[in-house]
This record gives sequence, C-alpha cells and structure tokens, in this order.
Amino acid sequence: MISFFTLAATATATTQQAVGDTPAADWSRALIQLAAIIIIFYLFFIRPQQKRAREQLQMLANLKVGDEVVVSGMIGEISKIVNAGEVEVQIADGVKVKVLRSSVSQVLIEKADEQPLEKQKKK
Repeated sequence: MISFFTLAATATATTQQAVGDTPAADWSRALIQLAAIIIIFYLFFIRPQQKRAREQLQMLANLKVGDEVVVSGMIGEISKIVNAGEVEVQIADGVKVKVLRSSVSQVLIEKADEQPLEKQKKK
C-alpha cells in the first residue's frame, strides 16, 4: 500500500522537474502572445489608418474646378486651383474663399468630364 508521504514526495519531485523546464516554455509563450498582439494591432488599427490616409491624399490630389467639397464644415464649389497647396472655394454667390487644399475634408459631388456622352460611353 502506498503511503501519503510517498505520494507527497513523488508529487514534489514531479513539480520541481516541471518548474525546471518552464522558463524556456514561458519565454516562447510570451513571445507568441506578444507577436499575436502586434499582429492584431497592425490589422485592426495601423493598416486601416494608413489606408484612410492614402485615400485622403488621393482625394486631395484629384481636386478639380467644379467639384462640390466640404471645407471646415462649409459646403462650396471649387472655382479655382490657386497652386499645389491652395484652392479657391465659392461658398455663396460672389463669396470666394482661398483655403488650404488640406482643409478640404471630402468631395460631395465630382464635376463630370467635359466630354460628350458618346465619348464617355466608349471608354
């Protein structure tokens, strides 16, 4: 018959052997968890933000005269491209404001191309 002391000694020896092996296992587990957290942050936070930034830059680069845009909460139509960094927006009849291109938050209506409908359909 096995005594209580024999079971306790066996359990203690097994626990000590397992504890001796855990530092390597703890490091590998910690590295795997850290890598998983980094991947999750990249996929859910960094990548979408980079995509939005690229779309915003592309939208600003494609601004043209006649586009209806939102500038600092005001809706207006681009009447003139002043230079690479500025546009002139008409916000009311006879009221034109020169603003930085970067202050345009979105394009509501893009101006249609000046080509006849037949040429647009061929494209």
